[in-house]
Amino acid sequence: MNSAWLRLPPLSSLRAFVAVGATGSIRKAGAMLNVDHSAVSRHINCLEAQLGVSLLAPEGRGITLTPDGKLYFERVSKGFEILGDATADIFGSQSKSLTISAPPALAHRVLLPRIPELELLLPDWDVKLTTGEEEGRGEVEGPNTVSITFQSAAAISTSIHSERIAHPRILPLASAKASATWPSIKSASDLFQVPLIQQASNGYWIRWFAALGVRELPALRGPNLPNTLLALEAARRGQGVALVNETIAADLIRDGELVVLFETEVRLAGYYLNTPKSIYGRNSALQLRKWIKNIAL
Repeated sequence: MNSAWLRLPPLSSLRAFVAVGATGSIRKAGAMLNVDHSAVSRHINCLEAQLGVSLLAPEGRGITLTPDGKLYFERVSKGFEILGDATADIFGSQSKSLTISAPPALAHRVLLPRIPELELLLPDWDVKLTTGEEEGRGEVEGPNTVSITFQSAAAISTSIHSERIAHPRILPLASAKASATWPSIKSASDLFQVPLIQQASNGYWIRWFAALGVRELPALRGPNLPNTLLALEAARRGQGVALVNETIAADLIRDGELVVLFETEVRLAGYYLNTPKSIYGRNSALQLRKWIKNIAL
């Protein structure tokens, strides 16, 4: 690290300049910093005097950045972003709030019933469970936020540690009553005889059939629903066959509410736990991973 930072102008002057550059107005900069606009003007004047260049120039009734001002703003504002991120990480590491973002079906059927177990592991923490998209990468937001996503590969990121925690099979499921009326269904192609519950959010059927070697599909008939939770409920009500991963449907299969029409080994994606690297080795993250393993995703 060189010693150039020792010769920096006062931080208050730099903050005032960045605020002016961001808002395009001395008055708006004052409002942003909660100071009088005259104080912002004084900081800018001091900064220009120290640097020996003009950073602002009049333009109509307002001001604009000079060429030197534009160049300085671009570089200084990036420095403030780095400082802000570093401060947020430290502040977040002291926060006693842990947020878990997960797909709705996983959150509702698997995680929510077991949240009390996690609260016992982290008695001093405020645990929050939120839902993201049905599928996708689900960017982690905030230093104490982790996400569980259902995707084909780990996210590649310099700030996120992504690890696969489950690789479930995708199974054709129906209610016990409905499956009893379809005794001839023994393979994927037999499913064309019955209603297939489709989920607009994932396109499972096409990929699942392709994985089993069935590539020429007739028009699929059956309800078209927006998410896995509704697909499961429709299957429970005997409205057709749902294609759902075994992690989400495990309790319904165990309790006999849904029946696996035939076994397959098709695995279209996996569940990944995405944790900010800034907290990956901390006790809260370690306890979270322990909890997830205990509930056998």
